[in-house]
Amino acid sequence: MTFKPEIFIQRLRFSLENIEEKAKAFQLGLNIDAVNTVLNHFEQNPNDLEINEKLIQHCILFEQFSLANTLIERARDLFPHEFRFVCLDIILISLVNDQNEFFDLISKQLKKFSPVKDIDIDFLNQKNNFFSIINFLLDMLEGSTSLPPAPIDYYLLIFPYDVNTVDIQTKKKYCDHFIKFCNYCGQRDINKLTNFLALENKVNPNKPWYCHIKGKLHWFKHERHQTDYYFRCAKQKIKEELIEFCSNEAGVYTWLSVEETIQFDFKNNCPDLFGLSSWHWHHNTPKNYVPSVSIILGCDTHYFRFFPKFLLSLVKAFEVDNCQTSTVITLAVDNISSQQIQFLQETATYLLQKFPNFYLEFTYGNARYEDGAVFASLRYLIAKDIFQKYTVPTFIFDIDGMIPEDFYQKFHKLKHNNDFSFRLFAFDSKGNQYFTEPWSIGATCTYYGQLEITSKILVFMKYYLNHAYSPNNTTNWCIDQCALAQAYERYIRPNWKQLRITDADKEQILIFAQHVGSKEEFYRHGGVVDMNNFRERLNDEEPPIVTKG
Repeated sequence: MTFKPEIFIQRLRFSLENIEEKAKAFQLGLNIDAVNTVLNHFEQNPNDLEINEKLIQHCILFEQFSLANTLIERARDLFPHEFRFVCLDIILISLVNDQNEFFDLISKQLKKFSPVKDIDIDFLNQKNNFFSIINFLLDMLEGSTSLPPAPIDYYLLIFPYDVNTVDIQTKKKYCDHFIKFCNYCGQRDINKLTNFLALENKVNPNKPWYCHIKGKLHWFKHERHQTDYYFRCAKQKIKEELIEFCSNEAGVYTWLSVEETIQFDFKNNCPDLFGLSSWHWHHNTPKNYVPSVSIILGCDTHYFRFFPKFLLSLVKAFEVDNCQTSTVITLAVDNISSQQIQFLQETATYLLQKFPNFYLEFTYGNARYEDGAVFASLRYLIAKDIFQKYTVPTFIFDIDGMIPEDFYQKFHKLKHNNDFSFRLFAFDSKGNQYFTEPWSIGATCTYYGQLEITSKILVFMKYYLNHAYSPNNTTNWCIDQCALAQAYERYIRPNWKQLRITDADKEQILIFAQHVGSKEEFYRHGGVVDMNNFRERLNDEEPPIVTKG
C-alpha cells in the first residue's frame, strides 16, 4: 500500500486531538505543538531523514505506536543502511509486544539489515526476560556492541522502566546509563531533565541515581542545603542497593555538607590524617628567599616516571626566558624509591649550579593509606605550607603534563591580567556551573595569583582533604576535585565580579597527557625522559622527536 504523507498527517493530528493527557510525552513536559512543528516540516519534506527520525520519536513518546510503526516501516525502505531506524524498530517492538514474542520479531528485523544479518547476537538466545533486550539496547546506545551506536536521545524512549526487583548487575547498568543520559540532557534542556526525573521517581521511587541527579540540579541553582541533602541520600541509598557510582560520579562519596565544612577549626592545627608531618624535606633556597613563582606537584613512586619529562619541559622554558623569572618547584612523593631520592637530590644540586634562580625542593615518605586518591591530593596537602613559605603567585599542576616553551611569557601575562585561572569547561561567563558534576572544575591546572584569597583557599582545601577522606569510602578518587569545587564555591564565585578569572584551557599553560593520547603515549611523546637520561636531554639542544604511536 502506497504511503501518503497527507493521510498520515491527518491521522496523527486526529489522534492527538483525542488523546488523553496521560501519555509519557505529557509527563515529560512535551505538548502537541511540538509534534505539529515537526509535522509541518514533514509535510514540506516527507523524505528527509532527520524529520522522519524525529517524528517517529514523537509518535512513540505520545504513545501513537501504530503510527510510529507505519513510519518506521517506510523509513527502513527509504533508508535501508541507516541503523537508527532498526534501533527505533527494536525499541517499539519491546514497548508493544508480549515478552514471549518480541525476541523472534527483533531477530527478524535485525536480519533484514544487511550489515548484521549474519551476526550472532547473544540476547536472541536469552529468552528469559524483558531485561535482556533492554540491556542489549543500552549496550547498543553506548556503542559497546558490534552494531552501529544509536543516538543518545533514544534513552528518552527507553527510560524509565521498573528496576525495583531486578538483579544488581542490571540495576547497575540502569544507574550508569540513566546518569549518562541525565548529564547529556541537563547540558541542553534543564526543564526536560526536571520532568524526566519526576517521571523516573514515579516508576523507581527514591533510587540513588535519582537523588544524585537531584543533588546536581540543586547545585546548579545554588541551593546548597538541598544539594547536600540529596547527595547524602544518594550515598546512603547506593549502599542499600549494593551498587556503586561510576568514576565520574564518585565525588558523592567524598562530598562534605556545608555544615561539615563550617565546623573546620581553622584556629588550631589541621589534623594530619595522612601522616605527612613525619615526612622528610629537602630545601635548598636561601633563608627568607622570595621567588617570582612557585610550582607545586605530587605523585607516588609509580607516577614519578612522568616527573623527569615535566621538569625538563619547565627547565627548557626557563632557558627560553633567559633564566629571568626566579622559580621554586616543590614535589611531594609517596612511597618513594631510593633511586628516586638519589635522582632528586643530585638533580636539585645540579640545577642550582646550572641555574642560580631555579630551585627544586621535595618531600617524601609513606602516607598512612595506599590509595590513588592520596597521591593525587598530595599537592594540595602540602600547598598550604608551601604558600606560607613562598607567598607568591602559585601554580598547582598534575604531574603527567608538560610545560610549553612560552610558559614564562604566559605567566607574566597571567600575573598582570588575572587573579586566578581554573579549568572552567562546565561554567558560564558569570562563573556559574551549569552542567556535569559539581566536582568537575578540573584540578589538572590551576593558578593562584590573588594572595589573600589563595591563602584561604589552600587552608580550606587542606582541612577538607583531612576531613573528607575515609578508608571506608567506596572510593576517594574525586576528593581533590570536591575540595577544589567547594573552595571555589566558598571563595571565588561570591567574588566573581571583583576578581579577574580566566579559563586555564584557554591560556594553555600546561600540555595535558590527554592532549597527546593515552598516558603511555604521553610518556613516549617527544622521546622518553627518565632519571637515566635527564641531564643528557637537558643539555641536548635538539632532542630526538618520537612521533605518536
